Amino acid sequence: KEATVESLKRTKREVKDLVYVGDSITDVEAFKYVRSEGGLAISVNGNRHAINEAEIACIGKSSYDTALIVERFSVGGKQAVTELIGNRHSKEYLKKTFPDSYKKIPMRGIILSYVTEENKERLIAQSEKMRLQ
Repeated sequence: KEATVESLKRTKREVKDLVYVGDSITDVEAFKYVRSEGGLAISVNGNRHAINEAEIACIGKSSYDTALIVERFSVGGKQAVTELIGNRHSKEYLKKTFPDSYKKIPMRGIILSYVTEENKERLIAQSEKMRLQ
């Protein structure tokens, strides 16, 4: 968390504008801080600790989806991220939203989801399996 606070001071940004990406127990305090202040906390192939505190889980062999989330967040905040997650497998949406990079976006093997109490254990199992690959 301290490094996050220091970075925000240096860049004169607010937490609500921050996307924090992490994957393990060392990111838990930063995840909690970022979420509590309105920022976005993303677990990428995270372990149990990370997914328990993240708002979004991104699981897969490509980091492309993380870049898509950051781009959408910077353009339209959490509402745009929600739209992306809901339309992640829609070729029409992706082509319209990312016309210059549409063809590079992996269409398979990516799990992108908000973390909820209902899906948390499933996401943890899927993410921990990916971590072993």
